This record gives sequence, C-alpha cells and structure tokens, in this order.
Amino acid sequence: MNNPKIIQLLQGFSEVQIKRFVDAVRSPYFTTNRTLEPLAVAIAAAYPFTDPDLINDEQLHARAHPDEEFKYFTFRNRISDLYAIATQVLQFERLDKNPSMGMLLKAQGLRMVKAHGLFERYIEQTSKELSAIPVRDEEYWLTRARLLEEETLYLTLVRPRTDRQILQDELDTFLRYAVMRLLRQYTTMAHEKPMNDVGFVLHGEQEIRALIEEHAFLRAEPTIMMYTAVLDMMRTQTEGSYQALKRIYDESVHELSYIDGYMANLFLSSYCTDMANVHGRVEYWNDIYDLMQRKIDIGHLGAHNLLYPDLIFTVRAAGYTGHETWVRGFMTEMSPALPADVREDVLRFCDAFLDLQAGRHASALRTFAQVGLNDDIWKAQVRTYTVMCHVALGQYEQARFACDAFRHFLAKASTLSSYYVPTLKQFVRIVPKLVAIMESDGSSSTTKREKLMAEIDAMSSNVFMIKHWTRSAASSIAID
Repeated sequence: MNNPKIIQLLQGFSEVQIKRFVDAVRSPYFTTNRTLEPLAVAIAAAYPFTDPDLINDEQLHARAHPDEEFKYFTFRNRISDLYAIATQVLQFERLDKNPSMGMLLKAQGLRMVKAHGLFERYIEQTSKELSAIPVRDEEYWLTRARLLEEETLYLTLVRPRTDRQILQDELDTFLRYAVMRLLRQYTTMAHEKPMNDVGFVLHGEQEIRALIEEHAFLRAEPTIMMYTAVLDMMRTQTEGSYQALKRIYDESVHELSYIDGYMANLFLSSYCTDMANVHGRVEYWNDIYDLMQRKIDIGHLGAHNLLYPDLIFTVRAAGYTGHETWVRGFMTEMSPALPADVREDVLRFCDAFLDLQAGRHASALRTFAQVGLNDDIWKAQVRTYTVMCHVALGQYEQARFACDAFRHFLAKASTLSSYYVPTLKQFVRIVPKLVAIMESDGSSSTTKREKLMAEIDAMSSNVFMIKHWTRSAASSIAID
C-alpha cells in the first residue's frame, strides 16, 4: 500500500496528537481489537514519516507482529481501523477545544437519561458560565439558543404548565445568532463581489438592516454593529463611515471574537491603505501603524499565524511612521516563524526598506540587490526602491538604466495586478525627466519644473509612496 490514508492523516499530527492516538488505540473505549496496538506503536515510531522504509507495509507489519505472516488484506483492515480511530481522536480534540459544544452535548445527555435534578443544576451552572464570557459572537448565541431549546424540551415534558416566556428568550437569542451570521455572510460577499467580478445578490439584507433598527437588543451587540459599520464603509468609502467603524472597533475589540476582530482590523487597514496608496493621503500610515499595533497586542498577529507579506506590511507601516527601533525588534522576534525558503530574502527586503526610509541609501541599494523574492509584486517594489536610491545618491545615469530595465520588466510581468501597473509605468517615464532637471544644477526653468509637477500630480496612484516621493524629489530642486 503506497502512502496509506493513516500515514497521510498522521503526517499532520503533532507529537502530542500522535501520543493521544496511541493512547486511544490502547483504550477499550475505542477498540477491543488488541492486534491494533502494536501496529499503532510501530506507526508512531516512524513519525514524522520522512523515511519511506519505515512506513513500508511489510516493514510496519514485521515490527508490529514479528511472528505473524504478512497478509495484505488483514494488514489493510487493521490500517482502516486505525484510520477510523485517528479521526475519532481529531473529533474528540475539536470537542475538547469547543467547550460550548461540550455544554450542549452534556445537557442533551442529562435530559435524555431523565436525570432531571442534575439537568436543572447543569443548566443553571452553564448559564452562569456563559454569562461570564465577554466575547458574545455568533457561536455564543447559537450555544445559548440550543441550550434554551434543551430547556424548553425538558420543561414541556416535566412542567408543561410552566411560564412559557422561555420561548421568547429562545427566539431573541437565536435571532442574535442569525443576524450575526447573515451580516458576516453579506460582508464576505460584498468584499468578494468587486474583486472577482461575481454577481452576488445579498438576499434579505435590507430586511435584516430594518430588523436591527427596530430592536434595541440587536443594536446592543458589538458584533452586529461592527459588521453593519463594515458594510456601510465598504459601500460609501467616506471618512465618516471609517470613523464610525473605528470607534466601534476601539470600544469593543475585546468583546469581538478572533475572526470578527481580525476582519474589523482588516477592513479598517484596507481603507487606510487605499487612502494612502490611491489618494496620496500619507497621514493614514499613522492609522495603519496603530491598527497593526492593536492587532499584535491582542494576539491577532504573531508567530502563530504570521505570513511573510504581513511582516513586510508591518515594516512598511513602521518605516513610514518613524518606528524603526520597535519594528527591528519585532523582526527579530518573528523571523523564526518565517518559511525557511524565503526567510533571508524577506529580512533583507525589510532591512533595505528601513535603510531607505532612514536615508541610508547606499546601504539600502546594496541590500536590495541581494533580495531574491520571486513574485512580481516584490520584484516591482525592489525595482522602485532601487530607482529611488540611485536618485537620492545622485547616480542619475544608473537611475535611467534602472528605469529602462523596469520598463521592460513591466511589459513581461504577467502576475502584477493592474492596481499597480499604470502608476509604475508613469514612474519610469517621469524619473528620467526628474533626473534631467536635477543634472541641470538649477539652470532649468521654473516652467519646466512646474510642468513636471503637474505630470506627477496626474499620476494614477501613490502605490509604494511613488507619487509622494517623486513630488518631494521634484519640490527639492532649486531653480534659478
């Protein structure tokens, strides 16, 4: 059997999970087939399964059952049984990491075995535990609703004439869950619609928005108000809608779940990035930096989930806002979490960028030349910053050569988004004009510089701070 399912599954297990798998095979709760235990031990001994000889069918069987003849179908059946147990281990782990689901299953169990007194005490206990949870997301309200449903079934059987207010509580609770779930769905679809040109129809959104306006208990939920504000900001793209979402995020971030807080931060950062990149509002880099700090402080960004573009984006935000000392410490802390195949190149890119922002242009130029990131988006940034370094160092001929090479690169860069290309093409056309004026040592006319400034102001966007840098460089030229 080549790479059996059990090996494919266990390759993703941690050492702790492998031990739990073997413990489960030993437990009569999972199986009474004692021939499985030595095979499970032999498989666990081959972890992390990098040696093909250790996971060969015959070798596994020989180590597990040295005195037994190898029979393919018997071996396959045992492997299938082990696979089933391994998936049960995953199931129990997920249950262990999802206490709300455990609460529900325990309540169902107590009700179904008619342990009425224990059921009542358990419902009271779980209600207190849930009330102490500060994060009240859709999972929280679904758990509440399901527990109320269990209590309703219990009361219907045991105390049919009791107060039925519980039905109203069940409806209101489930409504909180449903509104949150729908708003998150609407937000995801509204985000994907323009990016992928998909003709989504957000059925029922207006009715849900009217429902929120009608009921104060829905408006009291931070998660509901956060997603409502996200939808408003996505559609209006106004400063007012941005500030409304930012206010909700600042006031309620510790009451939002991980995913909801992450999404709020993402949409706020996207708005700020758009303002800085497209509209040239560079002051928004301060907001981007603050949002990134908040994301790190509350654990929404760290070594556990770091993607290398996140590190580069963090470095850019810190570099633009003068927080080099802090971000270099962050780079050192996060570097072990970077993929080994890109770690050195990512750190070189970050070092070079920080040198560029600090005015250490010669050092930045040397380091950018060593960056080997392969994606077109990173190549475009390296080329952009290299041109800036040449100009800052007065290496005007090298700047021209770099612009010419950049122009050829853009003609072939098939994976570079159209979001960047127009501005980059304008950049490589404007810089040679810029350096020509710089070379004139002030003998160029004011008219010529003003014409160049008008061309800079007409640039499509400010991606990579190109428009801001080019305007700053042109403004510094002394004219006689």
